Amino acid sequence: MTQADAALDRTSELLELIEGKWTTQAIGVAAELGIADLIAGGTRDIEGLARSTSCEPGALRRLLRALASLGICRERDDGTYGLTSLGTLLQGDEQTSLRAWAVWSARHHWAPWGRLLESVRSGESARALAGGVDGYNHLERDAATASAFNRGIADLTRIVAARLCDTCNFS
Repeated sequence: MTQADAALDRTSELLELIEGKWTTQAIGVAAELGIADLIAGGTRDIEGLARSTSCEPGALRRLLRALASLGICRERDDGTYGLTSLGTLLQGDEQTSLRAWAVWSARHHWAPWGRLLESVRSGESARALAGGVDGYNHLERDAATASAFNRGIADLTRIVAARLCDTCNFS
């Protein structure tokens, strides 16, 4: 490998990390729209998915192609979509589902991370800078956000608890 090739590889790697924001949003939007559940339930063509999600078909196709590039779904030769094993983790009824956490991350973690520079400079909480409240106190005032947080934390708790039970001997 030449130095130029190595530099190009490093550049590509860093660009992928810099542009990682789109992956959080694409996964979160797919989770919120229930795409995995629809595909698993048999709605696999773009027109049916668009009707079921009240989305514009062209924009939804672009989202699904982005998800395919992440390995969450695949576009078949006939233009329909199928889930990958990774995509099944966005199904709402799966024991290992991360659907609610994906929605939480895309909707509610987004603003605080956007205030990271101010937080690092000032030492103040990025969450407080983004919403005026430090920690998770805002959940006491906003039932919908609290519910989204609780569903997301439940996703993570199920996964951690299962791993803990598999790993530890509690006898």
